[in-house]
Amino acid sequence: MDLRPRNRLVSLRDLPSELAAAMQQDNARLPKRERTRRQLLAAAVSVFSARGIAGATMQEIGATAEMSTATVYNHFSTRDEVVHAVAAWLAETMCTAIAASYDHIGQAAERMSIGNRRYIWLAEQSPSWALLLLDVMDAAPAQLLRILEYPLGAAPPGHGVAVATTVLRGLGVPFEKAAQIAARPLPALRPAVA
Repeated sequence: MDLRPRNRLVSLRDLPSELAAAMQQDNARLPKRERTRRQLLAAAVSVFSARGIAGATMQEIGATAEMSTATVYNHFSTRDEVVHAVAAWLAETMCTAIAASYDHIGQAAERMSIGNRRYIWLAEQSPSWALLLLDVMDAAPAQLLRILEYPLGAAPPGHGVAVATTVLRGLGVPFEKAAQIAARPLPALRPAVA
């Protein structure tokens, strides 16, 4: 049962700038049909955040995208198909951006620390996006296999370091080393190289 207040539109502008850029990175180079599809996905994100997934309609997605309902149906047969496409788009772009930020780091423990902390950082920076991710991933659980587990939710500042330290300790890294690795600055997000 979802008790969160609705009627607040979430858009790419609500994401931290680095992730928003990653989600829009290829848009200009895409063929027109794919650009339209992405525009519909971005509109669906806004509608899902305002109405919840169950309350969203294909008509409202079209209106939010400033397109006809027929255009929405030209790209997606059902609302469930839209949900799965949004989940795949979010998982692919966010996971790729986060993985690219630590691709130069060889130590597995540090890479795991960065990944855990990056998702907690998202929840700290944009709680509305963290909640939307949880809703979408709950509605499209197959995407969870791609991202495994998002440690999202309300958390105090520095919680990401504490969680990453705990995970590293659970993997057998000595406490001092785990705390040192987990406290290192997060590497900058940068576009993935094709």
